[in-house]
Amino acid sequence: MSVLLTEQALKKMKVPELKQELKLRKLKVSGKKEELITRLLTAQSEGVIPSAAEDEPSPPPPPPKQPAAAASQQKRKADSKEPLQKVDTKKKKPEPKQESEEDSDEDDGEGSKDDYKEEEGDIEEDEDEEEDDASDEDIKPLTASGWGIALAEEFKKKYFKDIIQFVNAERKKIQIYPPKSLVFNALILTPIEQVKVVIMGQDPYIQEGQAHGLCFSVQRGVTVPASLGRIYKALESTVPGFKIPNHGCLQEWACRGVLMLNAVLTVRKGKSNSHKDCGWVEFTDNVIKILCKQRKGLIFFLWGKDAQKKGKLINAKEHFVLSCPHPSPMAASGGPWVCDHFVKANEILNQQGKTPIDWTLSP
Repeated sequence: MSVLLTEQALKKMKVPELKQELKLRKLKVSGKKEELITRLLTAQSEGVIPSAAEDEPSPPPPPPKQPAAAASQQKRKADSKEPLQKVDTKKKKPEPKQESEEDSDEDDGEGSKDDYKEEEGDIEEDEDEEEDDASDEDIKPLTASGWGIALAEEFKKKYFKDIIQFVNAERKKIQIYPPKSLVFNALILTPIEQVKVVIMGQDPYIQEGQAHGLCFSVQRGVTVPASLGRIYKALESTVPGFKIPNHGCLQEWACRGVLMLNAVLTVRKGKSNSHKDCGWVEFTDNVIKILCKQRKGLIFFLWGKDAQKKGKLINAKEHFVLSCPHPSPMAASGGPWVCDHFVKANEILNQQGKTPIDWTLSP
């Protein structure tokens, strides 16, 4: 009869023991301890190959004892050390691989590092598999788009894979915004070949339900943030026909050629700029460089000091840079936020013979 292991029993097992259980079920053995436990519980619930506790094959019987005379003869041959007659039929075992700091597995607090050692050759294969799977899954919505082609080399670089691994590890410990499927929403909604205007933001909003991958924008049903409220006031006073909507979703702009890109694409719940040093700034710098190289006559809205740092990446002879203070009330000296960039952008687009941006929003 098969033995079903409880979740509590599995948690007490060390990683090598868990991996042995998975091997006996012919299942994938790579991953962290929590993943191994989940895989085992799922396998047991689905009736996949019973536990090794009772179904493990019995060990082979010991070799028959040699007669005393034969044993004595073998001993004499060994003592005489005759190389022509001595035949070593034993296969040498490979020497244990010495683990360097680079090869060592991360200690997740559940046991010593020795608990996580793999058979030689397994470690590199598993790490590469997990790294590739993580990157492919996260950039999948972009791979078939113009951005996917433009950023293909960027996605292969180590720093980008490090970003994805860092953010995925953070998601296991704490709430991260926006959801994984919306991290690259700005690029997905505004293909590189359709970009006319670029609005640079800092990092995503830090409260539940706000961030959805577009700078300054929040999802419908969420209270309009103070910065966006001041942007609406500036639009109302400068753009004919603009009426302040009852929501803060700017997705319509993204679909009209406005790339709303944050300098940092993820954030911890309640902690602004908590992911500013994980590599996102380098990635968005390269996005701007590639965009400026492939396109001409783009208009950049750089509001505040953080956004204006991107100005050094933009060739002012080929593109247009419009700068002003950040719309946040904390950055203002009092009074309304004054900005005529929306009108100026449309004037520039008209001069280029391009269709102006419709800044109005649905109610």
